[in-house]
Amino acid sequence: MRVKVATVGLGVVAMACAALLAGCSQSPDPLPTATPSEAVLNGDAEARQLAVGDCFDAAALKSRAKSAVRSCSSGHQNEVYARLSLGEASTRPDDDHLQLDASKQCLAAFEPYVGRDFDHSAVGYSYLYPSVDAWPAGDHDAVCYLVNHGKHALTRSLRHSKV
Repeated sequence: MRVKVATVGLGVVAMACAALLAGCSQSPDPLPTATPSEAVLNGDAEARQLAVGDCFDAAALKSRAKSAVRSCSSGHQNEVYARLSLGEASTRPDDDHLQLDASKQCLAAFEPYVGRDFDHSAVGYSYLYPSVDAWPAGDHDAVCYLVNHGKHALTRSLRHSKV
């Protein structure tokens, strides 16, 4: 009987070691993903006018509140950190292509603006990208913005903040 218990015990130990070793594989970490994005609506002039350094609340922008953009010293949840071209094609690429391109470019622009790499930052990012109607009107930019995941509103710019 003892032999059977020892055999089962060794089997359990072997399976546990295999599971631990599997967790130590050298596979690359997946790319960080943006928080959910929103398409820039053609009729939303305020979204198209967002500039690097603008502080705003995405919820107010989405609901088309009187003014989503505000001073960075007043409470806000988001800050634009990059405007990047998604190309000059005459025909708008599909959403999957635009989102992948925007996400990669926004991720690359994150650390130079914040001063800390995305994986170690306390803030997230998202982006706006051109709608089907906005592309032919010349809007080919992704607007990358920081997303505050904290309980309290931000009251300063996060540029070079290293958060």
